[in-house]
This record gives sequence, C-alpha cells and structure tokens, in this order.
Amino acid sequence: MARGLILVARHPRPRIGARVCYGRTDVPLAESPDAGAAALLALIGADPVERIVTSPLQRAALVAQAVAMQTGAPLHTDGRLAEMDFCAWENRPWNSVPRAEVDAWAADPLRYRPGGGESVADVLLRVRRAWTGIASSADNTLVVTHAGPIRCLLHIALGVPILEAIQASIAYGSVTRVGG
Repeated sequence: MARGLILVARHPRPRIGARVCYGRTDVPLAESPDAGAAALLALIGADPVERIVTSPLQRAALVAQAVAMQTGAPLHTDGRLAEMDFCAWENRPWNSVPRAEVDAWAADPLRYRPGGGESVADVLLRVRRAWTGIASSADNTLVVTHAGPIRCLLHIALGVPILEAIQASIAYGSVTRVGG
C-alpha cells in the first residue's frame, strides 16, 4: 500500500506573551480557528486533505476541527502530539527561569527535563510512536501540532540530525511536507 502525502502544520499564534514558556499549557489562539484553517488550506493548495490528526491542545485542535469542517476529512486526536511539558516553567516568563537551569538544558538538550517536565528524548519517543500510525496510512494526512513535535518529526521522518532538528525555526501557521 502506498503511503499518502503527510503535511505537518504548526498551529497559528496563541494568545500569550511572546516571552512566556507555555509548552503544555492549553492557551487559546490569537485569531479565530476558522481564520487559522483558511490560512492552512491556502498553504496546502490543491493537495486534498483526507485525514487530520491533531494535538489535543486547543491552539491546534480548534484549527484542526475547522479544517475538518471545511474539508469533510475525519479528525483524530492524538495526545502524543501535544507540546513538550515544561512543568514548573509553564506559564512563566522565560527571563524568570533561573539561568543555571537554562544552562543545564542547553548543556544536555536531549536528557535534561526543563522545569522537571519532559526531556526532548521523552517527546521524541512519544512522537515516534504517533508517527508509526500516521505514516501507515494511504490517506493524505494533515497533522496539526506544535513546534516541539514538528522538530521531532523532522528527525524521525526526514532524517535531520536530532541536535539540528531541535534548533529548527518553525513558524506559526507553517506547513512542512514530511512524507508521501
């Protein structure tokens, strides 16, 4: 069975300060989900969306729901596509996180658990498990998620070295082709 096209989209800009750590925090969108869906569909162009898989966090899920309404594609929610959990760092301004903790994370980005939350290795493991199901479909699939899981998918699906992938800039509302 041939694998379908797989497009991965980062949710649109959330309504939260630009310098606030909000990984797993379920923050709302800065724009309407319909506007986010229209922008994603414009980026996708003529490629039909036959299946949608989304993070459960509202900044991704509401846009995915709006795309599903516009395309008629079935929608699946997968908690493994949620953003990295920064635990004690969540909802804090980045400049309030102790410099020693940020330095420790920079020194060991794969294994350090920022704020006592998840390490990049933890996120990579759960996203790899989600990818197995996503990549097994023959349907053209739109995945709506967050920068952290997208960086992991760059490594898993495209073979980008993990230390390079975790530094990739992933714009709000961007779409990346990772398979098919």
